[in-house]
Amino acid sequence: VSVLLGVLATLTQANGVFALLCLLFIWLNQRRFTAAAFGAVVFAGMFFWAHGSTVERLLHGTQQSTAVVSLWQYLVYALSFIGGAASEESLWRTACVGAIIAALLLELVCEGRKTAPALSAFALFLLLTAAVNALGRAPMGLDLAYTTSRYALVSLMCFITAMLSVWRRTPQKRRTAVAFGLIGISAVYLLLSYSYFEPQFGLRKELLQDSRRTWTEFGGGLAHPSPEHAKAILLKSAELGIFTFEASGVKASLQKPLALTKGIRSARGGVLAVEQFLSNEKYLWVRGWAFDASSTPVCTPQAVVLNSEGGGIAAFGLERRLRPDVSRHHRDSRLDQSGFSALIDRRRLPVSGADLRLGVVLGGCKDDKVLYSKTVNHVDQN
Repeated sequence: VSVLLGVLATLTQANGVFALLCLLFIWLNQRRFTAAAFGAVVFAGMFFWAHGSTVERLLHGTQQSTAVVSLWQYLVYALSFIGGAASEESLWRTACVGAIIAALLLELVCEGRKTAPALSAFALFLLLTAAVNALGRAPMGLDLAYTTSRYALVSLMCFITAMLSVWRRTPQKRRTAVAFGLIGISAVYLLLSYSYFEPQFGLRKELLQDSRRTWTEFGGGLAHPSPEHAKAILLKSAELGIFTFEASGVKASLQKPLALTKGIRSARGGVLAVEQFLSNEKYLWVRGWAFDASSTPVCTPQAVVLNSEGGGIAAFGLERRLRPDVSRHHRDSRLDQSGFSALIDRRRLPVSGADLRLGVVLGGCKDDKVLYSKTVNHVDQN
């Protein structure tokens, strides 16, 4: 059962639901095994209900797009992370699942009898990870839940469930070593997460202090991967939904979000849209969306890079998100994971004053591709 649930957790990127169900089978008494099995079925059913029924959404996961602006939203996102990754419309349902699972963990840890140190360390790690991921939803924040922690947490839970299955037959010294090892893994993981995303917290603070005075907005632009696929791409407004593009002989005047999805659906090749390109003395911050409609399955953003004659540098903190201007009931499913935002350290720019091109690496399809923006030749201006 533990192996099966662990495989399901890895395939669906459930962020905890299936792996935590293993704890029910392991820690509940044998006379209550039927009740545990019934609870597992209920939890799994709630998870599938929250995720939807399509195989693609279950295998690739979905994204959340709303920023956390209050303590209540922070709590909801933390619980939804424990309950499993979910799209925005099912956020409350996965938050309910997360609340039940968190309550179960706390009850197992604090039920009075001596609890295995590994379970205590695991519960602490899970709750802290959920808290850190919810913090990534702060205004102008770059998401943490769908980067390193999305896979590290599931892998660690599968390891813990396998270890707990033989816990009672393990010598005491080995139990202590495993418990301290789990605590060490949790501490190292949290430190790595903070050091990896710490510049984003500083960026977010600067943005919130005075975005008008501190930041210069360069506007937006559309780009295409190669000249033979697009004759001309022109952005008339920095805001999505009000621009005209021509690609592969298909012309479309796009004035509304719904018309936008229809226009893109008929275009060939890849499309890269830059919604915002901000800069201060330390960082560049870019937000937009990109996908390749010619591939099956559709390529989605995997990384962001800046290229110039002097070489290229990679951005960090890539966030994939839902496009906020498309109705959740009428959006093109291929755009579900096409949004991105990333932070770039200006100190790592290869050549001062060099012309730079923004590139978005697309993956998840047969052949990885890179979409490049127009030349950005004024990144040194503050």
